[in-house]
Amino acid sequence: MGLCTLTDLKNNIYYLNNKPKILEYNLLYLSFILIKICYKLFKINIYHSDYKESNLIITSKLHSCFDNLLYLKIIDFGCSTTKFNKIYGLTNGYYSKFLKEVLENSNNNLIRLQYELHMIGNVIKNVYEKVKNYH
Repeated sequence: MGLCTLTDLKNNIYYLNNKPKILEYNLLYLSFILIKICYKLFKINIYHSDYKESNLIITSKLHSCFDNLLYLKIIDFGCSTTKFNKIYGLTNGYYSKFLKEVLENSNNNLIRLQYELHMIGNVIKNVYEKVKNYH
């Protein structure tokens, strides 16, 4: 299980001594983890197709008894595929219609990576806009 989804985090900024528990550098770290996971999936020809806050679970990864880092788990692979030019189930506001049209008529799987990263960028932007308003 996880601590919360990114949707929970975005909608309910948790406070500790009047400071949000997640700061911009935490979001930057989580963004790096998410991009890294996306690239690992890409390298084995798995395309999630539905990156959004509610499909990303924040967990805690214990590195030592003194160091407890945030980590991400991706859930809901119901729309995922191994065919780079097929897209199933889209959430409005996260995907690029232009990239979708280019992808469906392409034989280049790097365009699919661009498509997946575009969705991730929208997720990061949505969470960041909410977090920055609480600083």
